[in-house]
Amino acid sequence: MAKIILHIDLNAFFASVEEIKNPRLIGKAHAVGGSLKRGVLSTCSYEARKRGVHSAMPVGQALKLCPELIINPVDMSSYKEYSKKFFNIIEKWCGSKIEVASIDECYVDFSDYTNYCSDIVSYLKKMQKHIKDTLNLGCSIGVAPNKFLAKMASDMHKPMGFTILRKRDVSKMLWPLDIKDMYGVGNKTAPRLKEVGIFTIGDLANCQNNYEVMKILGKNYYVYVNLANGIDDSEVIDYEVDAKSIGNSTTFYNDLIEENEIKKELKELAKSVSRRICLVSNLAFGISITIKFNDFTHINRSMKVDEPICNDDEIYLKALKLLENNYYYDKPIRLLGITLYDLKEKKDIIRQMNIFEINIDNKENIDKIIERLNDLVGDKVFKKASEVSNDD
Repeated sequence: MAKIILHIDLNAFFASVEEIKNPRLIGKAHAVGGSLKRGVLSTCSYEARKRGVHSAMPVGQALKLCPELIINPVDMSSYKEYSKKFFNIIEKWCGSKIEVASIDECYVDFSDYTNYCSDIVSYLKKMQKHIKDTLNLGCSIGVAPNKFLAKMASDMHKPMGFTILRKRDVSKMLWPLDIKDMYGVGNKTAPRLKEVGIFTIGDLANCQNNYEVMKILGKNYYVYVNLANGIDDSEVIDYEVDAKSIGNSTTFYNDLIEENEIKKELKELAKSVSRRICLVSNLAFGISITIKFNDFTHINRSMKVDEPICNDDEIYLKALKLLENNYYYDKPIRLLGITLYDLKEKKDIIRQMNIFEINIDNKENIDKIIERLNDLVGDKVFKKASEVSNDD
């Protein structure tokens, strides 16, 4: 039985939340972004897009195109609040096979719903209307047999689009699109492909062993050709934690490229995972990392540990070892995740501790001690030695 995969994407999400906060923005050209001198736009309303304004555009350039453009500062706390509400609705309507792709989009494996949902199209359109009525947020839905086609389908009709893209429709619906519209082909790659005669997705789909194209796409050449032909075997991966593990993952608004950025995000993940495992008074004897790249590929690597781990320094160092043994800082990262597994309750761990070992409970409390000291002085002046950077 063919799979049914959904891609659900909130339309102009940040801008839409700003309209909820301030209804006077409705119908006006507005955007979310940084300062006039150095900032870029995170997103913009559809009225602004009609004037040529788009996300990632420098603020100065956007104002030249649209002098009346209203620019709002980023309000991430509000966006996260509405994002959480959105995903709660998706989970209630679609079950648990959900892969969060970013703060405003997700993939859903909807295949099992064919067993007890007689009219899937009607059901999904009702869900789309429910999201609009409940949150006042519009979303576009793509329905396809795999993740790539579902993503392409959701982008075809916005806002409030609903598009079904079957394998048999690929040549008619997908191939005529400009190569720059193919998900995974970046702004720098598309012009280079056009220089060697690849103007549409269909050109790439029917490109067989073209040396110039292979040189541009490198080892991912066959991945892209398969995608252009509607072939994608990647699974919808639920990064939520099961009862036997504890973990967190982060999908990044902009892909991570720099080594320092990647390590910084890994350290933040280690802290969040540490907080969670300490709350349930467990220790872990296994750790795994997930790395998802911007070309649809991903890797999962894990290792067992002899001594149980629970604090963020231990988690970070183990995760960093897994990262550096399997990744060479050569590909942009879309998602990072850390999971602790083989969990045991502290009271069930019986072992002989030697005089060189630090008490586990004391190790857990380091963060709390530092937090209390910083509260006393009213500033974040205390930190672990492992957190001190060269700038410090």
